Amino acid sequence: MKQLTAKQGWTHRLDDLAAWPAKALKSAWAMTLDWQSRVRSRRHLDTLDDHLLRDVGLTRDDIRRELDKPFWRLKRD
Repeated sequence: MKQLTAKQGWTHRLDDLAAWPAKALKSAWAMTLDWQSRVRSRRHLDTLDDHLLRDVGLTRDDIRRELDKPFWRLKRD
């Protein structure tokens, strides 16, 4: 088993630090895509007729509450 030297440990930490901006950007992009999907889904619910809403167990009031939420929120606090 190879022993880790102090220099190798610092190199590993520097590699992690260098990768941080790419990881943060990837995470921010994924969150943005999730928010856009949530907005599209909520707007699509508003286009469904009452028959389809009954099929999925929702009412117009449920849809209004969902549309009133900010795009970043999953649940009403």
